[in-house]
Amino acid sequence: MNDKNTLKKLIGLFKPHKKNLCFIFLLLIFSTLISSILPMFNKIIIDEGFMKSDVRTIILTAIYIFLFSMFSSFLDLLKEKRRIKIASNIIYSLHKAAFNRLMKVKVKYFTDKNSSEILNRVSTDISNISQITDGSMLFIVSQCFSLVGGVIGLFIISWELTLIVLILIPIEYLILKSFAKKRKSLAEKYITKDGEYSHWFEDSLNGVKETRLFNLFIFKEKEFADKQNQVITSHMGISLLDNWRITVERFLIGGLVLLIYASGSTMILDSKLSVGSIFAFITYSTYVTTPISSMLNIGYLLSGIMPSARRYYSLLEEEIEACDVESANYDVKLLNPFGSIQFENVSFAYDTELILSNVNFTIGSHEKVAIVGMNGSGKSTILNLIQRFYEPLTGQILFDGVDIKAINLNEYRELISTVSQEIYLFDTTIENNIKLYSENHEEQYRQAIEATQLLEKDTIRFEDYVVGSNGNKLSGGQKQKIAIARALVKSRPMVIFDEATSNLDLHSEQAINHLLDTALSNNTVIIVSHRPEILKHVDRVIFLEKGQVSAIGLHEKLSYTNERYRLITQQHQFV
Repeated sequence: MNDKNTLKKLIGLFKPHKKNLCFIFLLLIFSTLISSILPMFNKIIIDEGFMKSDVRTIILTAIYIFLFSMFSSFLDLLKEKRRIKIASNIIYSLHKAAFNRLMKVKVKYFTDKNSSEILNRVSTDISNISQITDGSMLFIVSQCFSLVGGVIGLFIISWELTLIVLILIPIEYLILKSFAKKRKSLAEKYITKDGEYSHWFEDSLNGVKETRLFNLFIFKEKEFADKQNQVITSHMGISLLDNWRITVERFLIGGLVLLIYASGSTMILDSKLSVGSIFAFITYSTYVTTPISSMLNIGYLLSGIMPSARRYYSLLEEEIEACDVESANYDVKLLNPFGSIQFENVSFAYDTELILSNVNFTIGSHEKVAIVGMNGSGKSTILNLIQRFYEPLTGQILFDGVDIKAINLNEYRELISTVSQEIYLFDTTIENNIKLYSENHEEQYRQAIEATQLLEKDTIRFEDYVVGSNGNKLSGGQKQKIAIARALVKSRPMVIFDEATSNLDLHSEQAINHLLDTALSNNTVIIVSHRPEILKHVDRVIFLEKGQVSAIGLHEKLSYTNERYRLITQQHQFV
């Protein structure tokens, strides 16, 4: 996305807030008018008050200045209240848009980036983008009014001195343009280095056990110093550039004031100007130089915002799952799904690597089928295709005879429960993790925890037991029991077990096998497992080799006729 399109999107953030913006601009007009009058009061208090020793004029003028200043401050308070409201709503909308997109992007996005990196990118980008709602950016209209009023005031007092002020504009423009170009480059470097550090940081935290076991702390400490030095150096570059910009601006303003005093003193001696006029002129000159600096600084500030904005909007353009099918004529809620699944000449490639090649099989309604194969044979890919995390390169997948692409994605997933080896548990209670926001399954919930033997968990208040981040307070077996209980509570036509019994002991696994003949007897069940104790309980086994279906049959028959199958399953027998 180029800068022009990005800028349009940034401006579009203000569209829902037109009424508040109009109110702010109205307040700005009144505030600017008051500010334009005040220098004239200063001129009067000097020329008519102090120079003529008129105490009455001094007091009255001071009262007027006080009243106008207080009223202007009140207007500033009102407009700041509206500005803060706009800023808060925009920040909320940015977070909401990012969250909604991340909930819908294809799973490949999460294989390329870890969670800390994603969180850091979103937080950093939104923090930078939100700068467009601060005072210097939002009140540019006010600065325009001040500029107009200031220029009029300058010409009224002295057109000669006004030319000196206007000469500053092209000089400051050229300087700030150079600074903006440099800042854009530094900002891009900073967000890149900061993202790299976040990726490394989560990687190090996830591997903290290995770091201790293999005594890698010294090496990790060196990596930390290197990563942090890169972040700090790039951030220091931005900070130093900002300070250089401020210093140059002060130098230009200081030089301008010097020229005004030098030229003005000559004009006073020639009786062309009064003393009060010089002070008023200097005030008006700030009404010109400050808005010009602010407007020119817009480009400078945007140079730091644009890299984050481009990256943020690139996230919002990430490819998402197809949640709705236009003109779909298949309404799964109106049918009685049986849970049969059929692969017809399905092939799948990850990038350029072919994972599945012309896979054909059918799993009938209520059938219990196991998928067996070596690592890399395509087992997980088949499950991801069934769950529609991936889409086939060629061929089609049918659910109850209907192409799954023709089914609304959300409704389709309501037909499938998945129990994964790497199940994720939310940081809440066991009960909430099983029910998953479903309050109408109390009976199924009680039956599920009994069937999965979760009551063996020795806790005083079982339902209120908080499992911790991703269930870190539970064992692997307890986590998988919760995952199985989830599937039982949902009671969907198809249940997928992806190495779901890998962390269970023999007694617990026998209880799960019993479920195939009881609670899951009317469900279609697909199991990825190599354990003979489970394979004996299924109706058929699909044996995969190198992305193709090598054999289909009963476990006992394949164990007798297929040597490679027998070797794989024998390695997973209980000792």
